[in-house]
Amino acid sequence: MVEEHKPPHLNKNNLENGLRNESSPYLLQHKYNCVNWFPWGEEAINLACKQDKPILLSIGYSACHWCHVMMHESFEDEDVAATMNRLFINIKVDKEERPDLDKIYQITHQLLMGRAGGWPLTMFLAPSSLIPYYGGTYFPKDAVADVPGFQTLLHKLNEVYYHEKDKIMQQELHIKAILQVISQPRTPNELPLASELRHDAELVLQSEFDPENSGFGSNAKFPNCPSLDFLLDSPDSLIRHMPLTTLKHMAESGIYDQLSGGFFRYTVDPKWQIPHFEKMLYDNAQLIGLYAKAYNLTQNDLYKKIAAETVRWLQTNLRDPSGGFYTSIDADSDAHEGLYYLWDVAEIKNILTKDEFNSIQKYYGLDHKPNFENRWHIIINDHATAPNKDELANIKQKLLLQRNLRTAPFLDQKILTGWNGLAIYNLSLAAQLLNMPEFLNLAKESIDFVRTKLFHDMQLFATYQNGSCKINAFLDDYAFLLQGILQFINQDPQHEYIQFCRTLADNLIENFYDIDNGGFYFIPRNGEKLFFNPKTFTDDATASGNGIACIVLLQLGKLLDEQHYIDIASKSIYAGQSFLNDAPEVHLAMLQAYHMLHAVQ
Repeated sequence: MVEEHKPPHLNKNNLENGLRNESSPYLLQHKYNCVNWFPWGEEAINLACKQDKPILLSIGYSACHWCHVMMHESFEDEDVAATMNRLFINIKVDKEERPDLDKIYQITHQLLMGRAGGWPLTMFLAPSSLIPYYGGTYFPKDAVADVPGFQTLLHKLNEVYYHEKDKIMQQELHIKAILQVISQPRTPNELPLASELRHDAELVLQSEFDPENSGFGSNAKFPNCPSLDFLLDSPDSLIRHMPLTTLKHMAESGIYDQLSGGFFRYTVDPKWQIPHFEKMLYDNAQLIGLYAKAYNLTQNDLYKKIAAETVRWLQTNLRDPSGGFYTSIDADSDAHEGLYYLWDVAEIKNILTKDEFNSIQKYYGLDHKPNFENRWHIIINDHATAPNKDELANIKQKLLLQRNLRTAPFLDQKILTGWNGLAIYNLSLAAQLLNMPEFLNLAKESIDFVRTKLFHDMQLFATYQNGSCKINAFLDDYAFLLQGILQFINQDPQHEYIQFCRTLADNLIENFYDIDNGGFYFIPRNGEKLFFNPKTFTDDATASGNGIACIVLLQLGKLLDEQHYIDIASKSIYAGQSFLNDAPEVHLAMLQAYHMLHAVQ
């Protein structure tokens, strides 16, 4: 079990900043920084307007390695912090707690900088509009190649704010105009067959597939769960080969924790060997379902084994005693990335007998050079030398007992409604495909947790921490939770949860649906009013909220014979049709909804 304690990062005088009363573990990690951080809110924004100071907005999350690097390098450095405090009003945001802010500023970062963002996200805002005039992700403290040091950048961007206000205002008008355009639906030129769109999406994904190492792209490797899920459903066995080989490579590589189970977020290399070591609920939840589907297609026991191990890992490491699932486990421990997971050969030899070490030396590649900073991250290197099952289990247990004595990475005990919805859906799917009804018990306990802890007075909340819930739920929370419960009840219109599903669906429509144009906004009508409310149809690390909302309304409409739900889903699918036609490979949830709509009709 991962420990939840993490020592604070102290400034010289051990003084707490404006984050001291926050509940987010990520924000609390920064409460002793030298930077005078504020949480997002009226106090900080009003202060910035009153003093006419630009805002430095820093967005990250507790398990993020590069967030920690920037904190240690800059936010704990007294000189850098003094510059930040003098020149800016500094606001820190947990992107998991406030996905609305993260989504808005990731979009505007891409518009401003012409490239995708990431975390930590570092944005410089005009206080009167809260629209950024510059942005980036991780900035090094000292200059590296053509990247200026952070302090140099701070001085320059402060000068830009005061001396180029006319340019900033023109840029704001330009950003607003672009956001207006991208948020308006375009009438599609055609309504192609779903099979044609599927074929187009498959061709693009096939062109991006790495035939040597599997996965997509040629550099860092991410699970890309929506893409894998889509390809597993293909009627073409050659297309299914892509996700099946990818899942096999992932199971045998460094993105999977070979000792305890659980998948890391991504690998920095194309061969799936060396990860960034954070483990996220949303990745592991989705992968449970994918491995269950892979087993159902192939009857290959490897896929069933990995699905079951991942469920056990989830239950052991991320489950609250009351039934909800926690958010993540940090990449770092003792201020070093991956330290908890790395080994010296001498240490392994000291734990195992000589025969045991010999039996895994080639299997885990311990006869090769170290693969990460002069140490070994365990991967399967030579299948032909695998020990027998019982011997390997005994060796793993010995290594795990030793690893458990180390300082454990930080466990973020936030409970997010949307990510629990993903867990509910995939646990239910795996239970049904693998004939493992015990997984349904975990799904049910998560549903009941959300119903009792995160749903009050007909309002669904987004996050639960320290015994209380807060922040009105976003689109993804409603969509993913509904998807999970509908999978759990397995098409039973008389199930005890069906009324809860109706309530969630009605709230989803009331709070997010664009009555005039179709589609669903990300921020609810009763949420914070920001300068932009995204209505995105594109998949990301998870399927798009719009796509899943359409799918669940179609399912519920058919299940309950409610044409109202089907009509709203139909109009929303039409609202996203032009995006789907242009790039079906990144609108796979919308494509599934499009296919379902025609099946319903």
